[in-house]
Amino acid sequence: MEKKKSKVSMIVFNSFKNDARILKEAYTLMDIGYEVKVYALYAKDVMHNEIRNGLVIERIEINPLHKRFLAFILRKGRKKTTVSKVQKTKTNSSESLLKKEKTSAQIKIDNPQNKQKDSISFKIKDALYNTLKWILLAFHKPLTYYDFQAKVVAKIVKDPTYYYHCHDLNTLYAGYRASKKTKGKLIYDSHELFIERNKVKKPTKFYKFISKRFERYLIRRTDHVITVGECIAAHLSKQYKIPEPSVIMNAPSKVITKIGDKSLRNEIGIANDLKLAIYCGGITFNRGLEKLIESLTLMPKVFLVLMGYGNPEYLNKLQDIANKHLVSDRFSFYGPVAPTEVTAYTASADLGIAPIQNACLSYYYCAPNKVFEYLVGGIPVVASNFPELTKIVEENNIGETFDPENIKSISTAITNIFSDEKNYEKMKANTKIAANKYNWEIESKKLLDIYQSLK
Repeated sequence: MEKKKSKVSMIVFNSFKNDARILKEAYTLMDIGYEVKVYALYAKDVMHNEIRNGLVIERIEINPLHKRFLAFILRKGRKKTTVSKVQKTKTNSSESLLKKEKTSAQIKIDNPQNKQKDSISFKIKDALYNTLKWILLAFHKPLTYYDFQAKVVAKIVKDPTYYYHCHDLNTLYAGYRASKKTKGKLIYDSHELFIERNKVKKPTKFYKFISKRFERYLIRRTDHVITVGECIAAHLSKQYKIPEPSVIMNAPSKVITKIGDKSLRNEIGIANDLKLAIYCGGITFNRGLEKLIESLTLMPKVFLVLMGYGNPEYLNKLQDIANKHLVSDRFSFYGPVAPTEVTAYTASADLGIAPIQNACLSYYYCAPNKVFEYLVGGIPVVASNFPELTKIVEENNIGETFDPENIKSISTAITNIFSDEKNYEKMKANTKIAANKYNWEIESKKLLDIYQSLK
């Protein structure tokens, strides 16, 4: 392999702690001789520079223009305040020395009308600063992206590579600029429908209008587009009138990492007469977890474990739901665990659940890696009745689907699987067959073929 054509720059707009997809792709390339460097976002709880099993990671510390400008204005205001306080201190000192004698300057300072003017002036300045801050923060995201991308490109130009692998839309412009400057190949890896992703605050029509034109401009200038599922690939192809992107699913390795004699039943202390259902992944909003917990009221012989990381405030909210519906004795959080150990833990459960809500188009078209982790773990799956999930579950006869908004539908799907022991064992056997279809050993070959085609 030519030295120049063996170097890869991957760009990601997060602090890159444990992104399973990026790690799998990077190590796959490294295994056959590619040199891979990941440019990520610096955060206080990670290092600026890191080498992880040979993978070079450089994190960029950003300080966008609007934040620098506001800090400058704030410093100016503080400087004036400090000078004013020093002058007042000197005046007080003079008063003590001269006792009752006052200069005209001191009389001016002590004048109540003058103090009132200073107070009004301060309020006006404060109001102007807050208004300016509000206006600038309206452009916080684009200005932050621009600062990150400008710094990434500046670093890449000093150490150019042949491939620029951009993870999601918020890094694609940096890769585009770098590839133009260094005459490299541009790969867009769309982990989801980025513009239609799950967000607390729904994006405005104007945001979507601008973002879609931005994505259209860049996606047509890539050398190859990758995504995670057939539904998203078809959507991108139709929306931007491009050849259908290659699909590389978020499937884990079919090799299960050993964890000794650990099991969820033993770790949590779950009674043997209860069936163990597991949800693994991010514990966050719009994942259908509220309804899933509530559905336990209709399944007295099922114990539910949510395995993964979640914001403490949100975890408390879910615990409150379990308490409210009197199912807290059959509900527990666990983890998070190392990405390589997830399938080993899922293997100790009886059933895997993917209760995604139809909160956005990206979720509706999703094929989450948790489903493939359940398959490798050898347990049947129940999942939301969305296109990609339905296709995987029904075509492989590995479980059932349900309406994630309906607790009766959720409980019926789960109960149906557990009520027929013979059918349950057949589904378990089918998961092993499906795991030989959906695994990283197969998906990684697609990635290597793409890189070979771009030489």
